[in-house]
Amino acid sequence: GDKHRHIIYLATVVKNPEQRKRLIDLLDRTIVHPDVLTQAQMRCVEREQDGGNLFLFPKSESPELSDPVQWAADYVVCSWMGRGGHSGKRTEFTQSIAIRYTSGGGDSCTRFRSFVKSIDAWGDAFLNWCFACIECWEFMDRCVDNPKHGLYVDAPWPGPGDEYKFNFKRPDQVRLRDTLEAFKEMRIVVRFNDH
Repeated sequence: GDKHRHIIYLATVVKNPEQRKRLIDLLDRTIVHPDVLTQAQMRCVEREQDGGNLFLFPKSESPELSDPVQWAADYVVCSWMGRGGHSGKRTEFTQSIAIRYTSGGGDSCTRFRSFVKSIDAWGDAFLNWCFACIECWEFMDRCVDNPKHGLYVDAPWPGPGDEYKFNFKRPDQVRLRDTLEAFKEMRIVVRFNDH
């Protein structure tokens, strides 16, 4: 579950084998360039203004805005062609591209191409996952504690998480800890850096 519909929308495309293939083909043909990033950012902002923040499938008249594969590709470009650390934040559609003029590595092209190569692997895993655009507390309240169930939690960190569109303050972290401790049977993975 995630309130960020661009991420959920990308996941729904990636879990569909036909759409995933189209997405990879489109991204493989995409050049890493500041104009490509800017155009993708503008389309993502348009989708949010067009109802993409309210409905998984926007009601746009524009084929470019309503095509699911193009939407997913635009979000990948915004997340992986731009500078790292902006996805889900208020700045995710305004960051710039990282261009290196030395052989030191860490450029946007390397990040972008590495992500595209990984799409098949996590797409296969998504086939067995359910997705929802609801508040995490409501989502976890509905989870049944069963040894055959799993829960992956990737909450924004305290401090830096304040910059996210859907932020998570320290009291939320404490509530998350208490909520997860109540589960005794299911497998739970919490992504929290080295902790």
